[in-house]
Amino acid sequence: MPGNAEFRIATGSGRRYTGSVMLRLTLLFACALLAACTVERPQAEVELDIFSGRPNPTWILTDAEADSFIKRSDGVVRSSGVDAPGHLGYRGFIVRITRGADIRVTRIPAGTGDRELERWLLNTGKPHPTNELFQIVERELRALPEEPAPNSVIP
Repeated sequence: MPGNAEFRIATGSGRRYTGSVMLRLTLLFACALLAACTVERPQAEVELDIFSGRPNPTWILTDAEADSFIKRSDGVVRSSGVDAPGHLGYRGFIVRITRGADIRVTRIPAGTGDRELERWLLNTGKPHPTNELFQIVERELRALPEEPAPNSVIP
């Protein structure tokens, strides 16, 4: 029948494949290549640094929150994430951003960082810190002196 051509490809194994099978295999291979080439989204884990002797509460930011944190924390000094010695109770936040094998750790210490960023991080964690912990950190944030954000302009 004219216009309804089908072609067959012979392989060394003696099998024959129609053009539609080869097209499907080609598309499958192309999709696999695209998946391998896509940019991996960063995953951001937030740790509320508050406990001594037991694990701190942690949670994962959504993609939008992770992007927002990356933009907000541009001026924040990155650290190794080592615990701040000698202080019990709320010590701040530790944020680990993982992109493939690359890990970036940002420590936002209590009392020396950006209060607005600390409050924002605390609010992203609802309901991971218990209500009691949430209130303790809120109270400590209110008690700390307000400082300008590292990127703010002071008139």
